[in-house]
Amino acid sequence: MIFQVPYLLRKGNAVRFEFQVSGDQATYPARLRIHTVDQAAKVPAKVVVTINSRHLEGSLPLDLGIQQADPAHLAFPATVEFQVPAGDLRPGKNLLEVGVLDDGWFSWDAMDLIGVVEGGRHDR
Repeated sequence: MIFQVPYLLRKGNAVRFEFQVSGDQATYPARLRIHTVDQAAKVPAKVVVTINSRHLEGSLPLDLGIQQADPAHLAFPATVEFQVPAGDLRPGKNLLEVGVLDDGWFSWDAMDLIGVVEGGRHDR
């Protein structure tokens, strides 16, 4: 699948993803991490994710705020992490939406969703 993801996420331009989960994977909790390259300098970005019907919120620290005007400029990375309880992921199609609730923003680096099983982890 190919997704159109803006390099910078701010209030009003949430991004939606669909992904498949097996029946076995859906029985375990998971960890979602959003890795960023730069964030707003004046207002911390309050990140909200919705996985199926579960809403989770996290905040990113203030950063240089440079990439909003100069996307090629290097900045300092940060990560916001969310714990996804067992049962929130469904066998089959799942929906994930990532947005920003306030006047903060962030520029993407990567995102990963890892299933957590007793005694170890496995990729989703």
